[in-house]
Amino acid sequence: MGKSLFDETKILYFGIQKGGAAKSTTAAATAHILARRGWRVLAVDLDSQGNLTNLLSDVDDIYEFTGKTALEAMKAIDEPGESIVKNYVHQVGERLDLMPSEDFMATLSRWLYREFEHYHPGRNPGLVLSLALEKILAVRDYNFVVIDSPPSLGDQSINGMAAATHVVSLFEPSKFCLDALPRFFETVFHVRNQLNPKLQVAGILATMVDKRRSDAKLLLETLSEDEVYGPMLFSSRVYRRAATGRLNLQGFAANSELRPALKEYEDFVEELLTRL
Repeated sequence: MGKSLFDETKILYFGIQKGGAAKSTTAAATAHILARRGWRVLAVDLDSQGNLTNLLSDVDDIYEFTGKTALEAMKAIDEPGESIVKNYVHQVGERLDLMPSEDFMATLSRWLYREFEHYHPGRNPGLVLSLALEKILAVRDYNFVVIDSPPSLGDQSINGMAAATHVVSLFEPSKFCLDALPRFFETVFHVRNQLNPKLQVAGILATMVDKRRSDAKLLLETLSEDEVYGPMLFSSRVYRRAATGRLNLQGFAANSELRPALKEYEDFVEELLTRL
């Protein structure tokens, strides 16, 4: 499928500075569903835990990708796009490619401020991923790039937002996640003002929603009634289901539970497409 729906590649950043909000599962499900619908998709893992890498690839150990990850792709921005694609972009499914991650992604900040700034004076360290993706997209035609982020607001997150066209915030109904939203969107707007004026907010997706818990219902109501965040909420919800929880164990290949696990994500992707 070509870019008949969109004039340019849509780069989707999934984030919130809190663990347990299903960022990696949501990014993986979105990438998988978009590819299954016929789009060409590149998934980018910026989290040193490598959860997106585990979910989408069929390798037993993410360290099989050591030296061939998104980190090395960012370090290779002076190389031709063909070289970056050949060495750091891995096919993991039909119409689905992956720039993986592993522990060394945690060293990105050290490299940016010791080596990158030394050898590239005047270039902004927040734009390294954007530069790498620019070279990749010049030689390979993707409809979507899906970026998974770490549970913190650091250099990985800044680079991810600076490269993105749209941000999706995750909201797991808890007081901690509710408290995290203002800081998250403060960072989004800072990146928009300083690095990426085209960055847009696609919305907030409620995940890991437990229908049995009254506090989850109350927190969702609180968020939906908020003047700032309420209009951002997707009407789609991702509920806490056993099949969805087991995605981390069973992945997307030969998973007999895949259809029920992705049911709500299908609805989310449909709604997301109307917002892009």
